[in-house]
Amino acid sequence: MAENIKLNKQAFDNAILKLISYKNNLTTTKDNFNKVNVNLKEKWLGDGGTAFILSANVLEARFLKMIQELQEEINDLVSAKVSMFGLDSDLANCIAEAILGSVAGAVTTASTVATHMKNELNSK
Repeated sequence: MAENIKLNKQAFDNAILKLISYKNNLTTTKDNFNKVNVNLKEKWLGDGGTAFILSANVLEARFLKMIQELQEEINDLVSAKVSMFGLDSDLANCIAEAILGSVAGAVTTASTVATHMKNELNSK
């Protein structure tokens, strides 16, 4: 029995939007974290202040790494979506041409040419 493909463009779009939201929230949290730390860094002197600054720098680097990794995941999902559904579209066109013959390709080409000519005439 063949496997059912349950992915669709909407599933990709939903996942991408959620990851973008997570990334934006993480960026906001990082910015707020930095604002609090700047105030403390200015007022906390001595060894404890130095240790705090080092710790805050490590945490900021972790925020930045997570934000970067989320962006890479978003980019990967966008690429997969384009690859998967672009391939599906090309495959559908090939199947249509195989079933309907070269007429299917000619209809698409004729439609494209007609649209282009109409746009050219309207622009003059």
